[in-house]
Amino acid sequence: YTYSEATNDAGESVGYVFTTAATGYGGEISVMTGIDQDGLITGIQILSINETPGLGMKAQDESFLSQFLGKSGQLTLSKTASGDEIQALTGATITSTAMTEAVNAALAGWQEITGGEQK
Repeated sequence: YTYSEATNDAGESVGYVFTTAATGYGGEISVMTGIDQDGLITGIQILSINETPGLGMKAQDESFLSQFLGKSGQLTLSKTASGDEIQALTGATITSTAMTEAVNAALAGWQEITGGEQK
């Protein structure tokens, strides 16, 4: 992963932005994930993706991406998500797995950089 520290207008640290990647059905998926000082996901953006149209490309939909917001720790994927799980896209389990792996890599990076200590 690569990362940058995010700061507010006063120059105070407010979290980190990570760029990670994982292999999906159609190749590498590159993801940018924002994580605040408390280790919570504040934003997620797909930087590159080449998945199956109508299936894996649904990973770009807000309804899929919004599942990651506010979560922390190591995320798990499920066909019928509950609690902190991420619900897999129907017909695109490989893509869903890759997205979850990329975000988990960012969360692991946050833990490594901060020592896993919430502020």
